[in-house]
Amino acid sequence: MKKILFKQIVIGLSIIAGIVSVLSLGIIFSIQSKAVIQDLEEIIEQVESTYDTSKLEVEEKKILFQNDYLNRAYAVDFILNQDINQSYTISKLKKIEQLMELESINLIDDEGNIVFSSEEEYVGLNFKDYHEDFPFWELIENKDSNANVVTLDTDTILEQEDPIYIGIKSSSEKYSVVQIEIDSSKLRVLLKASTIGSIVDATPSLYEMAVFVVDRSSGEVEGMTKNNERDLHLENVNTKEAFISVLDSGKDGKLIRINGSMKYLKTKDLGNKILCAYAQMDLVYRTVLIQFVAFLSAFLVIIACIWMMLMYYLKKYILKDLYSIASNIKILIDGNYDITFETIHNTEFKKICEILNDWKDSYKSRAQRMTRIINAINSQAAIFECLYSINQCFFSDNIKDILGVEDDIWNQMKNSPEQFEKYINTLTSSADSEDNIIRVNDRFISIASYHFKDEFYGMILDKTKDVEQKMRIQQDLQEKLQEKQEESETDPLTKLANRAGLEKKVKKALENSPGKGIMIIFDLDNFKTINDTLGHPEGDKVLKKFANCLRSCFRKNDIVARMGGDEFAVFIDMNMTVHEITVKIESILQIIRRELKDYYKRYKLSTSIGVAYVDKVSSNYEDLYKSADVALYVAKKYGKDGFYINDYNISNKKY
Repeated sequence: MKKILFKQIVIGLSIIAGIVSVLSLGIIFSIQSKAVIQDLEEIIEQVESTYDTSKLEVEEKKILFQNDYLNRAYAVDFILNQDINQSYTISKLKKIEQLMELESINLIDDEGNIVFSSEEEYVGLNFKDYHEDFPFWELIENKDSNANVVTLDTDTILEQEDPIYIGIKSSSEKYSVVQIEIDSSKLRVLLKASTIGSIVDATPSLYEMAVFVVDRSSGEVEGMTKNNERDLHLENVNTKEAFISVLDSGKDGKLIRINGSMKYLKTKDLGNKILCAYAQMDLVYRTVLIQFVAFLSAFLVIIACIWMMLMYYLKKYILKDLYSIASNIKILIDGNYDITFETIHNTEFKKICEILNDWKDSYKSRAQRMTRIINAINSQAAIFECLYSINQCFFSDNIKDILGVEDDIWNQMKNSPEQFEKYINTLTSSADSEDNIIRVNDRFISIASYHFKDEFYGMILDKTKDVEQKMRIQQDLQEKLQEKQEESETDPLTKLANRAGLEKKVKKALENSPGKGIMIIFDLDNFKTINDTLGHPEGDKVLKKFANCLRSCFRKNDIVARMGGDEFAVFIDMNMTVHEITVKIESILQIIRRELKDYYKRYKLSTSIGVAYVDKVSSNYEDLYKSADVALYVAKKYGKDGFYINDYNISNKKY
């Protein structure tokens, strides 16, 4: 019954919506079309009104132009009459022509002959030979000294184009009339802003609308609003006559395809010009669509209200129980079991509610059972089960602590099997491939998970204690190995590096900084006398004092070692000049002599020193040590208690 009732309601409302939609679409289209036509008519009237106003401005500009160049003509006549010698050469006229910004200056006698001119080819020409009705004849014959002639558009001498001539009467005895020629482009530039083409170019318009003016005689577009397409291509129009004919037919408005898109065209006849305006029909269609959608939305709201009223009565007796059951199911899926499925009316839904309550009670204790089982087995383990079919997850109570997730992340995924499985898979992918251990914050865990059909389940083990114990054992072992290694590389008497320690550290230094370093070998001269006379304990005391001297004389980064017996070595991991190392060693010798002065005096104890640089020849430990040892041999040969620097080119010894 519910399906049949809903179907009939939907059919009835759909028919009403269809009829109203068609009617509203027609009305909106009609209104928008009239608005577009009105906008086109208004913009045409605006341009026409501006053009009518500009006609008055054109006349005013012409008068100003004439007066300006009449004054220039009088100025030319005045300058020429100031010349006492009256030598009217071409060069002089050229200078005046450039000064006044003219094209040419012609001086004409009473017979109409050009007697002087800034253009050489004009001299000797007679106006009667070229133009019998030339207006300048009236000026030549006129006896009024204030007479003048202005021709803004006439033929010119020697058939030049579009001239402007101005002539005035002169009082000079050598000529009767001064005629000046002006470039007509100057007048056109002055009047350009007042032409209808310029007015149209300056007229603002929307991108969807355009205004343009066409010359009727040439068929050319003389002006168009700036934010529109500059070229016009009318569909099926290939000749000038056809173009003009189409424009004339648009006086009452018409639809026409221009530049490949449909436009509404409106034109007006201005004599030799045709003023045109068009609007993009796409704009009309888009506006109609927007308004239709808005109207349709409002209409659908009304339909929705009617639908809600109908639904109210259905909901009151049928749907309310269904909604209650659906709402409780959603709450149950979210993990809240403190609900009861029940109905308002005693219908078939009551039996369904009883089944749902049994189902709820079964899942309510599921998480509790999982926690009890896992606590009985191992408190460091957690289990989970995610059921996609009911969008529900079940966990043992300790799983959140073992995973170490924050509250906001846990709340997002605890009720979503998909998110929880994604999180577990992300952790599993980061597991150590050898022992399958995953580090999460300060814990170490292992995960065993399985996906079967619509179920995802598994176990998580907290391995933190085992891993930490293993790490402690490894750390202790490492420390012991380190201690053994250090003992094997340390001299037990002086606590300096031994021969093996020196070799290891020097080789490492040469690897880190190739080609840089100095090796120094020390040998205690006559040390055997102390051992033989005072005994080995006293000899050991001397060796310790000598080792302390070396510690105090070198940097912490320098490698100080006892090679065995009374031989010591130092490696400096930097380069020093011969002068610098000489000063350094002399200072060391003074300190040693001061600290061991009693032994120096009584037993002739002294120190011999050999120095060698790291270079291309001595670039490794063995060669460097051998080079320093040779230097030590030389130092002993020169008398002991001194040093020798084996730099291959420069040698130095001190006693």
